[in-house]
Amino acid sequence: MANVGLRFTNKCFTFVVVDGKFTNPTLVFNQRVKFPKNFSRPLEIAWLYKELIALISSYEVDAICIKGMEPYAQKNSLPAVHRIENEALSFLVAANNGIESIERIVDATVATKFKLEARSKRSQAYEICLEKFDKTIDDNTKDAILAAWIRLT
Repeated sequence: MANVGLRFTNKCFTFVVVDGKFTNPTLVFNQRVKFPKNFSRPLEIAWLYKELIALISSYEVDAICIKGMEPYAQKNSLPAVHRIENEALSFLVAANNGIESIERIVDATVATKFKLEARSKRSQAYEICLEKFDKTIDDNTKDAILAAWIRLT
């Protein structure tokens, strides 16, 4: 079974499916989905809920891992609150679809799993990602891939 990696921004989310072993991961699916414009927040949440269910139901998912916002970026701004709400909604979608393995990770989690040095751990993680996958992927996709990848055994 595969792992799903999610990375939210305020304008879109990136959804990836990674399968295989930790030492040899395979990117099965990768999609960036833009949030609808001019939706009220309740309508946007309802839309996101349906989108996540549709994407997750297309795969046999073992775990969902969300690349969360770093603690230093979690200020009390409305965009930060919306992003955290979107991350929390992922937990609800997982639970309602029988997926019990879900977690939220940050850069330190990735650094520990990949045994990275303390300095420039994000750029080191991105380099590892580029060695295994398409060189043209953007940073949000790298974050989602790394999130799903660390859950492989």
